[in-house]
Amino acid sequence: MRQLAGIHLKNLFVAKEDSLQQAKHQAWMSMDAPARAGIKSIVLGTIASPQAIARHTAGQACSEIAAVELPYAQWPEFLDTLMRNVASPDQPNPVKEASLECLGFTCERIASLDQAPDMDPSTTDRMLTAIVDGIRADRPDSIRFSAATALRNSLLFTRKNMEIEAERNMIMKAICEAAQSPAVNVRTAAFECIVQIAFQFYDKLGEYMQFIFGLTTTAMQNDEEKVALMAIEFWSTVCEEEMDLIDEEMICQENGEQPSRHCMRYVAGALDKLVPLLTQIMTKQDEDAEDDAWNLSMAAATCLSLISSTVEDAIVPVITPF
Repeated sequence: MRQLAGIHLKNLFVAKEDSLQQAKHQAWMSMDAPARAGIKSIVLGTIASPQAIARHTAGQACSEIAAVELPYAQWPEFLDTLMRNVASPDQPNPVKEASLECLGFTCERIASLDQAPDMDPSTTDRMLTAIVDGIRADRPDSIRFSAATALRNSLLFTRKNMEIEAERNMIMKAICEAAQSPAVNVRTAAFECIVQIAFQFYDKLGEYMQFIFGLTTTAMQNDEEKVALMAIEFWSTVCEEEMDLIDEEMICQENGEQPSRHCMRYVAGALDKLVPLLTQIMTKQDEDAEDDAWNLSMAAATCLSLISSTVEDAIVPVITPF
């Protein structure tokens, strides 16, 4: 019953059409303030429920309300409560995990709203600080996993933070440390973050690329399949970004214009290591795997194809020995 109520509340804020969603948000904000406060207090308190499904559903509902109110500097209790949940030694780990999950949901929802005003930077910073704090190496694996997943969901939301070197370094340090966690699910979530960074912040990769190269190639060689798949996905994503940038550079050159972004040729620089590694992975086919199952062999073959399209003839001398 509580789960159904939470889902119903969440759906009151969501619509596929922007105009309908905006109308729903306006309807909520036009409600009597004490009535809204009562609903928010109940839902926010449910994040501390002993029942996992109630915590999860409450987190989703809270994120929808917060996405409406936080951009207008409303509902200060939301962030205060979640940050206390994450930082307090008195809260059990499941409540910390639910709070981090809710923060991630909220960041993702706010980033997806076209009509929302810019957030107060201090609010963004507090949300990001709570998430990154959850990834610390001294945190339990379950909390690190929730925080890494929340960070993946919030990367687009933290675009302004990624523009500031000190804050970007803090984010990248936390992700790279999580990518070396003993827990497989934490490593997988961290590599998912790295893939998203390649997609959303290609132009910020430079100073971290050498370390990421080591992380990804090591994972491709020695890690569990889930982690290795994400490591390969990183290079596939870099290929796709570089193909787009090369095309843009060619168009600008033809028109006598300067491109706004430049391809750094990371794939070309990594050819000598990547190609032998990917061809080796292709030979490790699982005979028991289903024909349509996405596996390491298929991921490696796809990545090699993308590398070939990215560097063109430069791959020939490297691939020929195989």
